[in-house]
Amino acid sequence: MKMNKKRLLQLLLILPLLLVLLRLVGFIEFNFYTANSNGTQTGSFSKTDTQKSYQINFEYNDEIIKKHAFTSSEQEKKVITARIEPYIYDGNYFMPFYKKFSMHYTCTFATQTDTLDNEITESNPMQGHVEGTVEMEVIGLCTAKKAKTLVNEKAFDSISDFVLKAVNP
Repeated sequence: MKMNKKRLLQLLLILPLLLVLLRLVGFIEFNFYTANSNGTQTGSFSKTDTQKSYQINFEYNDEIIKKHAFTSSEQEKKVITARIEPYIYDGNYFMPFYKKFSMHYTCTFATQTDTLDNEITESNPMQGHVEGTVEMEVIGLCTAKKAKTLVNEKAFDSISDFVLKAVNP
């Protein structure tokens, strides 16, 4: 009888510790938080042609993470590559109950250049640059991975909104 109570007590102590450990590692996704964010962004672009059909490829770490297309029936699509530089985080995004941090992002986008027969490269008819900072405050139970995901999504939404408005005003 005493042995069963002792094992039950051990199990009741080990189980919460195991759950906390699995949550910190990321195997269990349990978050209960409120998040507030704000950001600043600057950007510039130039467009020198009347092209209306584009395929926009958003790249991060040399992988295409999203594609978007504007199509006009009379024109062939030109490809615009939007390269997002690795995000730079600053602050305490790893704290357990209160996270206040910022993330800086930079993205350059341009149409692919065409090489003509005489090896002269045509200038980019569409090119631009956007950069900004997102500040995030998370209060409650939230893993560092989830906090980074929240700020990454906010930054990507800002980047894609700017690029899409630049391409198709």
